[in-house]
Amino acid sequence: MYPEALISLGFIEITAYGLMNAIGYLMAGFYLYKTQAKSPFKNNTELFDYIFYLILGALIGAKIFYIIFHWSGFYGDNIFEKLIDAIKTFRSGFVYFGGFVGAVCSGVYFIRKRNFPISKTADFTAPAIALGHLFGRIGCFLAGCCYGEISHSKLAIKFSNPECLVPHHLHNIPLHPTQLYEIFANLLIFLTLHFLNNKKHKTGSIFVLYMAMYSVARFAIEFFRGDERGNFIFSISPSQLISIVIFITAILIYILAIRNKKNG
Repeated sequence: MYPEALISLGFIEITAYGLMNAIGYLMAGFYLYKTQAKSPFKNNTELFDYIFYLILGALIGAKIFYIIFHWSGFYGDNIFEKLIDAIKTFRSGFVYFGGFVGAVCSGVYFIRKRNFPISKTADFTAPAIALGHLFGRIGCFLAGCCYGEISHSKLAIKFSNPECLVPHHLHNIPLHPTQLYEIFANLLIFLTLHFLNNKKHKTGSIFVLYMAMYSVARFAIEFFRGDERGNFIFSISPSQLISIVIFITAILIYILAIRNKKNG
């Protein structure tokens, strides 16, 4: 694992986590560029504007969710001091679901502002989301965050680097490789969506399928996470609750699409 800085220039440090997340954004953007023919965008300027909105929304949303879920961990005697401490950590501390929600909001805003079809654009974007997330989880694995519970499985891995984000009392102890589970899940989702996107399909179905597939995968993987997740009713974590909401939303969208087709 490589949690330490790969490059240090004094005023800035580049870690493996940050590098892999940056690569994730680049790979997602490159994928959209190479598959632009499936999009409603007529030129590169429209596409790059759209990608800019997605990245901006993802970064802001991911940070907002992190602040909300980790509010008690920030230093300060009042809300303003806590917010300042939260902003200081902008180079790290992001929540994927926050990034997803933020990207959806900024993406929809851009699409409606420019009068592009939402369903077609969503289908075009879906595989890139899984691809970019895949690289982001590689960054998590290298940093040691999002680690799993103690495991006696042959798939278990050990973290030994003293600078990794796994607590010291769990160093050199076999843990579920939850980061690898999610890397594999995102790879499977990406390949599935990419394949189906190249086949005849109902407009909007690719994005809905992404919502369903990822929410199921994330809900299952959360059971093997060993880091502090927070609990709601029945020991369900915040991410599992969000997964349930996203899955139900996907089902509702699918049902409404079928009804509209019949009424049409």
